[in-house]
Amino acid sequence: MLGINQQRDALQARLREREAPSKAAASHPAAAGEASHLRNQLAQMEEYLASIERETARSVREEQLAAAEIERLEAARQSLTEIVAARQLELESVTGERRRTEEDLAARRQAAAELRQTIDQEKTEVSRIRARKESLDRCWLTAATPPNR
Repeated sequence: MLGINQQRDALQARLREREAPSKAAASHPAAAGEASHLRNQLAQMEEYLASIERETARSVREEQLAAAEIERLEAARQSLTEIVAARQLELESVTGERRRTEEDLAARRQAAAELRQTIDQEKTEVSRIRARKESLDRCWLTAATPPNR
């Protein structure tokens, strides 16, 4: 763009140089033609510069939009990172709680099995004592009753 500006300035200077003598010598048709040609080139250069300025403005707007989108995406990424970290902590907590619950369940199952075994032993002991009592009761009854004659 700087080079084009310099070209335009050079063309304007050449045009001014050529216009001064052409005004003095208006009867010289070649100078008038060249001045017209230089004016046309200058108009084309100015149109080209305006086009470049519009394109530059559009590029700047697109760059600003892209920067805003990058900021938005960065904020979203940060938010998601925080959410993932929080969920990871929650998962670790739930996993620890589950492990403790499973350990507690295993301990209770073990205690229940031991209790069942104790109950079975006590039932066996009660049955043994009842059988002994019945045996003793029979002995007493037999000893207490006189023989039949």
